[in-house]
Amino acid sequence: MKSLIVIMTLLFLLGFQSCGNEEEQFQLIELETTGVSLKLQNNAVSLYGEISPAENELTFVAVGKNANLGFLSEFQIGDEFYYFNKDEYENPNQSIAVSGKWGHIELIKSDPYTTRIIISENKSPSDREFVLRFGSVYTTAWVTIIQKGTITDNPIDDIKWDNIVYNQLSANEIFIGSQYLGIQNWDCIGNPPQIYPSAVFPETTFAKSFDKEVNEAKRPISLYTDFSNPFVSTIKQPSGVAYQHFVKDLIKSEEYESNKQPHLHLYRLANISSVENLSKIFPDNGKLAKSLEGRR
Repeated sequence: MKSLIVIMTLLFLLGFQSCGNEEEQFQLIELETTGVSLKLQNNAVSLYGEISPAENELTFVAVGKNANLGFLSEFQIGDEFYYFNKDEYENPNQSIAVSGKWGHIELIKSDPYTTRIIISENKSPSDREFVLRFGSVYTTAWVTIIQKGTITDNPIDDIKWDNIVYNQLSANEIFIGSQYLGIQNWDCIGNPPQIYPSAVFPETTFAKSFDKEVNEAKRPISLYTDFSNPFVSTIKQPSGVAYQHFVKDLIKSEEYESNKQPHLHLYRLANISSVENLSKIFPDNGKLAKSLEGRR
């Protein structure tokens, strides 16, 4: 009996997605906006805008030939992710789709698709990033909104951290680089298996050892990242080596450089000779700073 072949598409690798039809082309959903001015980025479907730290009201109206697909499908602020479908615009009794300390989103109407987002005042010195996706698949618009932080009199730029510790992945991230490391039960440390988009494995090794791959010809695949300005590339002859070349090109790309963000840390340590300016370290928690200053 022939072994059942399991085709694995790893959509979670670096946020990549693949498609077998290289002839597909991305099409932008045009948006008329109020409250923010959007600029088209290097990628054909990415838009970018900046707003002030004050409370903002932004409106997005889908126009043009792709307006019928101009509904809000995804929204991200920090570690919060929300997903929507076009039917949610048809409920007149509940226009507020989601809300949080950052503000709320209203799905106003579907003809044309109209979306409003109320963004609360940003009292933090750090910028806030909002990512909205309209439409789906190849007809889409990725919108990145940066709300500037509030400038304070006590910036922490002059604080030098002696140790920064970060060893935790977000709940929305999956790292498989060492998940199956040495799973072959070899006496020595085994190398991680060659897992990549469009890789095919027999059922006997799938999610067990991944030590045998079906080396048959594969159709070309298109890969793109989930950056606000996606990096897009086509691998004509998919293989582990070809995928590694894709990753190398990705790391060297402008899209990758512009998407790099500083990570939050579990904790940070610094040797401070004076406690008089702890408010610089805790700009959002003045009570804690004053409490520590009082324990000299």
